[in-house]
Amino acid sequence: MIQRSWMKLPITGASKLGFVSKNAWDSVAMAKPSWSNERWRILQESGLFSRSLRYLRMDHILVLTEIGKRIARQMNLDPVEPPNADFVYHDELVMEYVLKLESQGLIQSWVSEIELKRKYYKRSRESRGEQKKPKYPDLIVRLKVPGDPVYFAVEIEHSWKNSYRYNEFTNMYKRQAQIDSILVVCKTQKIIDAIRRAQVRTLYPQNVRPMTFGLIDEVVKSPGSGKMFLNDKPLSLESIVKSLREKRENTVGQKAS
Repeated sequence: MIQRSWMKLPITGASKLGFVSKNAWDSVAMAKPSWSNERWRILQESGLFSRSLRYLRMDHILVLTEIGKRIARQMNLDPVEPPNADFVYHDELVMEYVLKLESQGLIQSWVSEIELKRKYYKRSRESRGEQKKPKYPDLIVRLKVPGDPVYFAVEIEHSWKNSYRYNEFTNMYKRQAQIDSILVVCKTQKIIDAIRRAQVRTLYPQNVRPMTFGLIDEVVKSPGSGKMFLNDKPLSLESIVKSLREKRENTVGQKAS
């Protein structure tokens, strides 16, 4: 097993997203640059991580070595393959967001899009033709609250899409009965407004499976306390978790009495 407990976080990120980035590590480490740089150097020299030919011009990206993958499996992780370089910027945002949530104790577990794709993969071509590829959330997180599990899907929307794509987006979540709520974190308010219009067009059941919206610059920087909006009411993930914990603990207390 690993000798340094702080290595668990980058190993987890690399196992579930396919790589770990210096940018995300610096942000999650929340420490002086000298401390962060020293530990990044240790990661590079640990034998657990290496550069990849897939990311030739990306010095800030590391992937697990075979030794690293073996250690990850000892941690009950099942390492995924590194993503295409075109997706690294988006996935860095996802990594920064979810590793901060994990380090802050707000989530009990999480599953990445690439893990979902691997788990539910089916051949796109069958004897009768080609099936349309399903869309998966960027993340599914289980909140760290007592009692029955609460699952939130998380979507990081950093680029503009056309109205048809946003219709697909909202229609997809109409059918996701296993998801309790969706957190949509967008680059601009323009994207948030476009998704809200799609909700109207597709008759999205906001009262059944609510979508909460926030901006990347605020929410990814501070995932727990960053301001989001549910039906124009401001809130944060910390406040959601706190409210659920208090409600469920009170319910347990009432039953015990």
